[in-house]
Amino acid sequence: MPTDNPVSFAEPYRLLSKLQASLKPSLSVLQNELVSEALERIRQLDWLLADVRRQLEGHVQLMDTVSHLPHEAPTPTGPGTSSYRVVVPDELDAQIEACRFVAKLHAEAFVYFASRLRKILKGHDLALPQLQKFESPTIRDIRNHLLEHPEGAQSRIFNSSWMSSPATGVHLKALRSTGAPRAVEDPGLFVSAAELRDALTRTFKNALEVGAA
Repeated sequence: MPTDNPVSFAEPYRLLSKLQASLKPSLSVLQNELVSEALERIRQLDWLLADVRRQLEGHVQLMDTVSHLPHEAPTPTGPGTSSYRVVVPDELDAQIEACRFVAKLHAEAFVYFASRLRKILKGHDLALPQLQKFESPTIRDIRNHLLEHPEGAQSRIFNSSWMSSPATGVHLKALRSTGAPRAVEDPGLFVSAAELRDALTRTFKNALEVGAA
């Protein structure tokens, strides 16, 4: 399901900051450090998500530039058919490749940082029961089955393929061979980020309500 508006983690960050302030007198040094790391990870997720969006928008603009480049003379490819080749300048081609590289890199980084955030919240070191209930199934499954353990039965996808959409973002491990397991598929970074944001928001709101009760 595409996201209609750009996903932001400003609200989860605000809620966790408020929760940290309310709990600070009772937090151990370790717990406070872990909450501070969680806040930093949320800021990193926001930056990575925004940059992926910038890279994809830049890629669209660059490809539009390519579409307006002059074509070479047609080359016959068969009876009644010809191909029209566009010569893309090296500098423009490098910019296109850079957008692709960074978009995929930051999409993967997002999943790993989100997984670290999940581990902090659910971990025994932080040991805050209301936060341990947190879950983001899509982020968990993409990290576990597509990136970290592709050898498993629910993946077996070893290629580094990906695709992108302005509406749903980067889809990791997008190409599947015939007969490959389809139990885990990346719905797109913007979709999984929206799920993560909503899960964080619910978890932090609930924790604040329990603390205020």
